[in-house]
Amino acid sequence: MEAPFNLFAFFHKSGLLVHRGPIKYFSDGAFSTRTAWLFEEYADEPGNTGSPRYSESEMEDIVMAAARNKRQIAVHAIGDRAVNQVLNAIEKARRSIPGRKTFASA
Repeated sequence: MEAPFNLFAFFHKSGLLVHRGPIKYFSDGAFSTRTAWLFEEYADEPGNTGSPRYSESEMEDIVMAAARNKRQIAVHAIGDRAVNQVLNAIEKARRSIPGRKTFASA
C-alpha cells in the first residue's frame, strides 16, 4: 500500500512552527526531450531551440511579485536562453527593489 500524500513534507519545520518554502517555477524543459530553451538550435534537430514556459514579461512579473511579497522563489532553467531570461528578470527586480533577498535558483 502506498503511503498517503503528506502536504507538510513540502514545508520547513522548526519547533512547533511551520514555514513556507520557496515557490518553484519551470522556465523551460529538459535536454532529453529537446525542450530546454537555447539561443542556438539543437545540433541534431535543426530549427528547434526548445521552448520557454513564460514570456519575458511574464517571468519579470513572477520575480517582481515574489520580491514585493517577500517570497523566495526557485527556478528550473536548463537551457542557456532560459537561464538568461531568469537572470535578467532577477536583475531587473533587484534594481527596482534594492536589498531584497528573495531570490534562489535550483
